Formats: sequence, C-alpha cells, structure tokens
Amino acid sequence: MTASMRILWLFVLIPALVACERGSVGGDPTADGSTVTPDGAAPTPDGAAPTPDAALPPADAFAPGCAPQVAYEDPNVDCDGCSFCDDLLPWQWTGQECRFAPICCACAGADCNSRFRTYDDCDQVYGGCPHALYEVEYPDARLIFWMPGGAAGHGPMVDVDGYGDLQTWLYVHDLGAPGPPDYSESLGLPEANRLFELLAAVDFTDLPHPPLDWFECYPQLWLWWDQGPAYDPMVLDYPLAARLLPELADVYDWFDDFLCRGSGIPGYPETLPSEYCMFW
Repeated sequence: MTASMRILWLFVLIPALVACERGSVGGDPTADGSTVTPDGAAPTPDGAAPTPDAALPPADAFAPGCAPQVAYEDPNVDCDGCSFCDDLLPWQWTGQECRFAPICCACAGADCNSRFRTYDDCDQVYGGCPHALYEVEYPDARLIFWMPGGAAGHGPMVDVDGYGDLQTWLYVHDLGAPGPPDYSESLGLPEANRLFELLAAVDFTDLPHPPLDWFECYPQLWLWWDQGPAYDPMVLDYPLAARLLPELADVYDWFDDFLCRGSGIPGYPETLPSEYCMFW
C-alpha cells in the first residue's frame, strides 16, 4: 500500500472510530453523545422523578431509611399518547421532600411500586427524615371554585389554602356551610406556593370573557389574599369554565393534575374546575 493510500485510509477510519465511541445504544446520538428520545415521548413535568442519568448522592449520604426513591420514566418506552393521570402512585420521596412526580406510562427503577398515592401517605413514611425547608409564601391565601346549578342551586366545590390543604365536595348548597368534605388531602407547601404564584400572575381585568350566555349553571371563583375581617375576597361569577381562558389555563392545569384521578369521587369529572358547566 502506498503512502498516499495509507493517509486516505486514516481520513476514513478516524471519524468512524470517533462516531462509534460517541454513539449510544437505543437511540440516535446527538452531538454531545446524548440519546434522542422517541418521537412523541411525553415531556417530563417540572419536579418529576430523577432519570437514570441524574447525579444523585450515594445512599449512605442520607440518614438511615431516608435515601431517595428510585423511580423514573423508562427512556426505552415510547410514551406517545399516555396520560399522567394514569399514574395512581404519583408521589415519591426525593431525599429532601415528598414530591408530586407522576410517571406517564412506564416506570423504571427499584421503587416503582413503593411510591405513594398521596402526599400524606408519603409523609407518613418519611416524615421523620430531614426535609428541605420551605417558607409559607401565601399563609392567608385561599381559593374556592364552586359550581352551583339547577333549581336546587347546589354543585361541586374545591377549596385549597396557602398551606396546600385541599378539600372537595360533590354537592354544596351553601358555600358558608358546605358540611364535611367528600375528599381531603394535603399537597405540601411547594405545590401550594406554586398554585398561588400562578394566581398572582393572572390579570383578572377582562374576566370573564364574552359571550356571557348564562344557563342553569353559574360557577363562582372566590380568592382571598388575606383572612382579616376587613378584607373582602375577590368573587368572580362566570357562565362556564372556558370564559376564564386563556388567563386561568395554568391554574386549571394545576387542579387537573391533582383531581384527575377522581380525588375520592371517581366518575365525576365535573369536580374539575376546568370542566365547570362544560356539559351545557
């Protein structure tokens, strides 16, 4: 082989060897050697479970029994068309907190089946572990969605406060005396802070949007930023959920995340604020 041919072979072989070294099994390599996810794969929500590539401290860096649970979306499964609502164990311990981290369609990791249905279930197991400290950003805040309707003037209601305590009712006739809730759950301070941050960013000036075509369904939104006796809450009457869009889209999504599993009232999607009066 002549010297010029040997040089030509080097130009062919070296890029091929570099490409093989950078490539990864199970996906198309990108420029930095990472793997492309399948087309249509659902995005990971904020605060979701760590992936296998995430750098986690070793288990012995945590107090006994307080190491993070290992559960994450299986990167080898195409999750096109799946729903986070199908995950019946959406809470898991991260090593610092119980976090809402639903997995869309295929869980991988040693702790897939030992995650938790509610924040309270998780906190019961890991409540004695060192926790990340969160400040109560909206201690006096409270939000109510209520959908009275028909001749009886009753309907579902959702109530959540600045500490993340959520309650739902299927039938409420008097907002001031709703009776015992059909379902209640603590969602933790991070989620409470997130909800009221979303509400603080909403411009309510033009709400509700027309047409204001009233039927026998007349939902209300009540919002408090202060629980003092001299403070009047904001009360918004509107004919159906869509009349508060797009301003309340993120707020609706927040409730959809937590109520889409039925919240103790399966079979009643109208308990979702995003569905109020949408059947008319």
